[in-house]
Amino acid sequence: KPDIKSELLICAKNKDGKHIIELKIKSENTYARMVNIEVPGKDYVLYSDNFFDLSAGEEIIIKLLSDKEINPDNIKIKTWIDNWDT
Repeated sequence: KPDIKSELLICAKNKDGKHIIELKIKSENTYARMVNIEVPGKDYVLYSDNFFDLSAGEEIIIKLLSDKEINPDNIKIKTWIDNWDT
């Protein structure tokens, strides 16, 4: 099973009043298929990318944008295997 790590880079509000989250996501140990980000309870989140693959050791920076505040602790990062296991 892929070991996905994330690091919060930015959690701020821009000049337009939008809430911005920027995450660095990395697959530590193996190929990760269909990595996806979920923000429970937030219907209107725009993602710079969602449902992407990562090779072992590869990292990507993803930006989230919302009119409503996003608590970084509520962000869930899953892969297709997590979705099958639930």
